[in-house]
Formats: sequence, C-alpha cells, structure tokens
Amino acid sequence: MKPETAANHSTSAFHAILQRHGAAEQLRNRRISNVSQWPVAITFHLRGNGPFEIGVRVMATIKSHIVVLFAPWLHWDILRLSFDPDPG
Repeated sequence: MKPETAANHSTSAFHAILQRHGAAEQLRNRRISNVSQWPVAITFHLRGNGPFEIGVRVMATIKSHIVVLFAPWLHWDILRLSFDPDPG
C-alpha cells in the first residue's frame, strides 16, 4: 500500500472512531445545550528553550495533522483546539 493510501485509510478509520457509538451526537447535543462551553478541548503546548521560529514551524506541522484528524468534530463545533505557540 502506498504511503498516501495508508494515511488516507488511517484518517478515515480515525473519523469512523470519532463517530462510533453515538458519542459525536451526544457531544453535539451537549454543545447545543450549553453554548458557552466546549464538550472537548485539547491544548498542544510546546515546551523547551529553542528558537521561537522553530517552535512555530513544529507546531504548524502538528496542527496541520490534528486539524485533518479531528475535522468531523471541528465541523460540528464539539472540539476546541489551541496551540502554543499558535502558528495561525
């Protein structure tokens, strides 16, 4: 299997897990009933004393993958992601 095919398969499998057992629907209902809070919040914080520019590049790479993986939950507004440093 080509690496791109394997990555697409893995992403699809992960999306299926996010939607399994009605969890996403329950989280969406919870979000609608309490709009001031996110049902799920994940923060990625890069620690270390390296150059800021390198930290931003590393976080940009992480963010690009995480956003793709959690796209369904982001689309349904049940997940809030934050990144420090935030690459934008």
